[in-house]
Amino acid sequence: MAVITVSREMGTGAYRIATELAKKLKYKLVDGMCISACAPKYGLAPDMLQMVDEKPPSYITAEDRKRAAALNTIELILLDFARKGNVILYGRGGQDLVKDCGNVLRLRFIADFEERVERFAEREWIDPDLARSMIRRSDHQRGGFIHFYFDRDWDDPLGYDMTFNTSRLAEATIIESIVAAANW
Repeated sequence: MAVITVSREMGTGAYRIATELAKKLKYKLVDGMCISACAPKYGLAPDMLQMVDEKPPSYITAEDRKRAAALNTIELILLDFARKGNVILYGRGGQDLVKDCGNVLRLRFIADFEERVERFAEREWIDPDLARSMIRRSDHQRGGFIHFYFDRDWDDPLGYDMTFNTSRLAEATIIESIVAAANW
């Protein structure tokens, strides 16, 4: 596989899996930190990146053109990496952005809501009620982002080649399955 995309619900542990997968396959992980590091080379200011990254539009008319340009810049960064191959596009609608390309493995990570809350609260050392609220907001924003920009339901299983429930499958098993699929 030249490109692997990762779509995830917050708190599934997908980032840890994507990081390990990148090491095993010797792929470049294109995540938020990578995009932030590349953004200045593309003329994208950090505040604008933060404003549009994986978020649906806010419908502020005066800002719409700036937001659209920023989103196009993020897409350009993702596509530049995808063009080079051997890359994992982490979030940002990668599965939809490269949907018509060959050599793409589209992954989705899900988990039981309360387990996601527990994982996230523990990882971030926050109250579970705050974690619940943050996860709901994140899921809503990411779903809205995919719906608005790609006109697709984020939860539609047909948008992915493989879906992993991290509540039921061990991390090592998931990684082995993905490596096998990527090398097929």
